[in-house]
Amino acid sequence: MERNKIIKRVLGELEANYISYCLLRNYGFLLENRTILQQSELSVDLVVSRNDFAKFEQIMHKFNFLPRDPHYSHSHHAYYRIEDINTVSFDAQVGGVYWNDFLYLD
Repeated sequence: MERNKIIKRVLGELEANYISYCLLRNYGFLLENRTILQQSELSVDLVVSRNDFAKFEQIMHKFNFLPRDPHYSHSHHAYYRIEDINTVSFDAQVGGVYWNDFLYLD
């Protein structure tokens, strides 16, 4: 399945399950319906409500996304899936916007 379609299906599932989330960056290619042009677009960054994070994780598993091992922050949770030799990835921040575990905006 095409990368953009997978991402749109996941976002649609978040909406259908009333998950509170906000896309942060790296989603312009979806709006323009194009393939990725920049390395930064390999992962869609979003914030997921702390109250909805368990449901978010269930949706990630439903779509066969695997969790990445955390490496620099306990507030970031990355999920990936390999599809037709391409990586589809979501980088979720739980409960707000963080950098190095410092909360900037909840």
